Amino acid sequence: MLYCIKTIQLIAVLLLAGVWLGSVPAALAETPAAAEKPRVVTSIKPLSMIARAVAADLVEVEQLLPDGEVPHHFTVRLSQQRLLHGADVFLWVGPELETPLVESVERLGERAAVIAVAGISGITRAGSDLHLWLAVDHARLVARVLAATLVEMSPRLAQPLNARLRDFERELGSAEKDITAMLGSRDIAYIAEHDAYGYFTANFASINLLGALRDSSGSDIGPRELARLYGLPQTDCLIAETSPTPLLLRLAEKLGRPVISIDPLGSEVAVDEGAYIALLKNIARGFSACNSAGQ
Repeated sequence: MLYCIKTIQLIAVLLLAGVWLGSVPAALAETPAAAEKPRVVTSIKPLSMIARAVAADLVEVEQLLPDGEVPHHFTVRLSQQRLLHGADVFLWVGPELETPLVESVERLGERAAVIAVAGISGITRAGSDLHLWLAVDHARLVARVLAATLVEMSPRLAQPLNARLRDFERELGSAEKDITAMLGSRDIAYIAEHDAYGYFTANFASINLLGALRDSSGSDIGPRELARLYGLPQTDCLIAETSPTPLLLRLAEKLGRPVISIDPLGSEVAVDEGAYIALLKNIARGFSACNSAGQ
């Protein structure tokens, strides 16, 4: 295994049961090296946001992939390999999303604790969709497992991490209420360039995906499905992640509906302690604009 699964799962279970992080056994005595700030390396920006929310200045958080780089397809550079191999904790979605990193992660051996979000107990999967960070419940679980891993590594961090974790979970609850109010009660029907928003919209029954030009794995749809999309005048808007493709623009023109950009990676969000909440609210504002556009 890439990390001590039994130990991490035990601590995570205690967290889920509401046990204070400070109850870490005294046997997990801190080594002199652990007195330094643990180095948490994340694969993509949304995971950096969660790491900063729960650990902030208690650890060093560094991001492997540049903002906006597609995690499915990239070439691992030497500088990225050095960054990864200097990590105490590596947080990624998993081999299905960041496939080019698989060999580099395997070479880590036991030098770092590796947390694959897709492998965390309680993380639910919806088909091939790997945008797991967009579910609020998933963010809670990621924060808890990361905190447990850091406490195992540096027991002195138990008390401040416990406080940060409580704050983050409280902020998530408030954000859900704010987003519900922002979206209102009117149904929103949209077509996506990329099926990337399912984990976000799952909490809001009023948001309905009519179809997408690419599925969640990035594969293009066939001509029959495209023809179906051309016959959906009830669409409120079409959603692109960043710059819309010519095909999406043609479809929008045919349907007479606007194109709205919603970035699930939060490329333009400043990474600080409140960044993950900002990402969620940015996505909600995009869907709210879709709601207004369809009226």
